[in-house]
Amino acid sequence: MYIQHYYKRRGFLVFAVLFLLVAVSFQGVSTAIGYDVETALNDSSVQVLVNGQQVSFPDATPFIDKNGRVQAPARFVAQALGAQVAWDGDKDTAYITGQGKSIALFPGHDAAKVNGAEVKLDSGALLINDRVYVPVRFIAENLGAVVQWDENVKAVKIIKNLEENTNQEVIGFGDLQLSGFNNDLLFAPDGKVAVFSGYNFSEQVQNGMTSRLLMLDLDGESISSLDGGGYFRVLGWDSAGENVLYTKDGSLYRLSVKDGKKIIIADNSFYGAFSPDGNQIAYAQRDNGLWLCDLDGSEKRDLTSTAEDWYPVWYPDGKSLFYFNDLGAELGDGAGHLQGMAKLSLASGNIESILPEKRGKFRSAQWITPGKSLYVASGWDDGYFHHILDLDEGKITNLGESVTGYYAIAIDNINNNVIQVKEDGIVEIYNASGELLRSFEFYGGERIYQSAACTPDGNGVLVCSMEPSNGQQPAKKRIDIIDTWNGSCSTITDGENLEACYWLPGEKQILVLTRNVAGSSSLLAGFELVPVN
Repeated sequence: MYIQHYYKRRGFLVFAVLFLLVAVSFQGVSTAIGYDVETALNDSSVQVLVNGQQVSFPDATPFIDKNGRVQAPARFVAQALGAQVAWDGDKDTAYITGQGKSIALFPGHDAAKVNGAEVKLDSGALLINDRVYVPVRFIAENLGAVVQWDENVKAVKIIKNLEENTNQEVIGFGDLQLSGFNNDLLFAPDGKVAVFSGYNFSEQVQNGMTSRLLMLDLDGESISSLDGGGYFRVLGWDSAGENVLYTKDGSLYRLSVKDGKKIIIADNSFYGAFSPDGNQIAYAQRDNGLWLCDLDGSEKRDLTSTAEDWYPVWYPDGKSLFYFNDLGAELGDGAGHLQGMAKLSLASGNIESILPEKRGKFRSAQWITPGKSLYVASGWDDGYFHHILDLDEGKITNLGESVTGYYAIAIDNINNNVIQVKEDGIVEIYNASGELLRSFEFYGGERIYQSAACTPDGNGVLVCSMEPSNGQQPAKKRIDIIDTWNGSCSTITDGENLEACYWLPGEKQILVLTRNVAGSSSLLAGFELVPVN
C-alpha cells in the first residue's frame, strides 16, 4: 500500500529531509504516569510516517496512550525543520523550539506552554524509562505540519511546511511562459524524457502563435521547445523511443528526438499510431478513411474508402488494426456518421465487423489485455460512456455514462483490469471481461477527477482531483494514492498550485506539474519529482 506525504513550499511540493524520531535519554529523571504502559510499549503496530516513509525506532517505539493519542520518543524535529530539543533537569521540562515556536512540555502533566501561553492537553508529555515521549499531533501541528491518522494501518501521517529545504528536484520552464497544459504528456519507453504540449493564452489573444510542443528531459533537468504552432496534441512514441507522433494545427507530424527532424505525415489528420515494430504508421485522415505509410511518410497505402473511419489501434502482432468504421448514416446535430467497430487485416484487406449490433459515436480505444480486450469510450458532446470490449467472448460491457471531468479511468495492464474513479468517491474495479471484481468508497467525496494512473506494481491508482468551483477563486486540487486491494487512501498533497501528476515508467517516483498561482498571470511553474516507497 502507498501512503505518501510531501512538504509544500511557496506553491511547490518539497520532499523534505526525514524527521529523526529517535529516543532521547535523560538520566536520573523519573515520573509516575498514572497507568500501566507495559502493554502499550510492547505494541509495535503503531507507525509514524514522515514523507511516506516509516520511521524506525530501535529500542523505544510509539504507542497509543489512554486518551487515544500517539506518543513518540522526543527529538521530534530534525535540523532541516529548524527546530531544537533541550532538557532542563532542574525544572523537569523539555523544550522544543523552531518555526517561530517555543514549546515547553512538562512530563507527567496535562499542560504545555506555546510561546509562553499555557495550553491544556488531554495527553501531555511522558517520561518512561528515562525517555521523554511527546504527543505527536500536538508537536507536529504547532510546528506547522498537517497530521492525519490512518486507522487502516494504524499510522500517523505527517505533511510539513518546510521553507528552508532545497533538496527537492524541481525542473522549471525557464524563459518559456505557459499559462495552460493540454494534459497530453507521454513518456518515452525508457522513462528518461517526455513530450507534451502547452500554450500561453494571453499571447494567443494578441499574436495567435502561442502553443508549443515541449520536451521534458529528466536526466538533463530541462524543458525545451520542439515546435511552435496554434494547437498540438501528443499521440505516442515508437517502441524504440526515438520518434514521436503528434498533431499540429490539423496535420499529423512525426518528430525524431535524435536529430530534431520533423516530417508531415498527412494533412487534415487528427490521429495516428506507430506499428508495434515502429516501422509503420497507421492514421486516420478526415473524410478520407484510414491510411498506412512508412516512417518518412512514403509508401502511402489507402486502407479504407469510407469517410469517417477513426482511431486505428494496432493488434500486438502488427498484422491487423482495430478501428471505428463509418456506417454511412448521418447522426445529425453535427455528430457526423454512425459508427461501428471492426478489425482490418493488413495482408488481405478483409474487414471483419465486431459486435455489429453495437453502434454509435466512438471516441477512443486502448488495450486492456493486448489482442483480447479493449477499453472503449463512446458518446458525443460533453457526455460519454465507458465500455469494456471482450473480443474473445464477443461482448461489450457498459460501465456507465459520464460527464467530462467527473470520472477518471485507469488501465491496469499488470492485472488486466479497468479502474473507474467516480464523482461520488466510489472506486470500481473490473476485469478484462467486464466483470465487477470489487468496489469501495474512499474519502474523496464529490470531486472532479482529472486523471488516474495505475501504480507500477498494479496495486494502487494515483488520482488527481479538484473541488467543484464557483469560478470566484482557484479550485483546490488534491493528489491521492488509493490502494485497490484494501481500499485505503492516502493524500500526497493538496493545494491550488497543482496541475497534473504522473507515474514515471518503471520508477517509484511521481512527476507533478505545478502552477504559480500568485498574481494574475498564473503561469505553469515546473515539474517536481517526488520519490515514492
